[in-house]
Amino acid sequence: MTGRQNARPVNFPLGLRLESSHQKYAMKIEYSPIKNGQYTVEINLKSYCEEFQELRVEANQHRKQDPFVSSFEQGILKYKSETLLPERTEGDKQNLLFVFGNPAIHSIIHGMFFFSRRDGNRHGMWGKLNKAGVIGQIMRGNLNPLDARREEAEKRKRIILAGKGSSRCLVGMTTFYSFPTSAEGGVERVEKLYSPILDEIKKQETERILSYEFTEGAKLIFVQGSSYRAFLANAPERKQDTICWPIRGQESSGEVLKRKLKEIGC
Repeated sequence: MTGRQNARPVNFPLGLRLESSHQKYAMKIEYSPIKNGQYTVEINLKSYCEEFQELRVEANQHRKQDPFVSSFEQGILKYKSETLLPERTEGDKQNLLFVFGNPAIHSIIHGMFFFSRRDGNRHGMWGKLNKAGVIGQIMRGNLNPLDARREEAEKRKRIILAGKGSSRCLVGMTTFYSFPTSAEGGVERVEKLYSPILDEIKKQETERILSYEFTEGAKLIFVQGSSYRAFLANAPERKQDTICWPIRGQESSGEVLKRKLKEIGC
């Protein structure tokens, strides 16, 4: 299924509220509307916050880096996350949604996926996506590293929002887990912090991804194995249009991604 013929918004306009039906772990997750590539998540954990002391400490530690990244107070966990989708779909391009593991705090603070490497240089993901023909390389080398990354990030965001990343596909980006961690922590850290309710989190994050209008008919590219398996366990009907392209290891090159995209018709 390709993109729609008429231009129409693709983000959910009024946010999303999901509730667990599991009595032991009754909870509510509220996702705000996406605005400029970011949204806010609120999870009510009042019923069993004693089981999440480590999560509370970590969420409140993030505030030392930026007061708006995350907080855990009075049993309510709040944090920022990221999803970047074309604002309008035009023509008959195939929707292509990259589903990364979870957001890096560094990228949340700076407002863009893969803002930079830890040393301030350009993140290698952009070179791989360029080689795969997904989004062209954008380079600003005449500035100090931080200013260069900011200009590059803003231009990439504008390109994706405008649906101009690829001549063949409309490219979107989201994460499977919405909770941000340090780059070193990643998915393993999220799964440890949420272990008492991890199955429910997987289910509700899957429902969030499926709620995007952009996801309807899209090809999904997961980059992390456990989240790929968790998504398909909760949405087995999407198996034929969902693939895994690991971003580390022997099969992580842009050339491999290009080949995988051809195999699914992109």
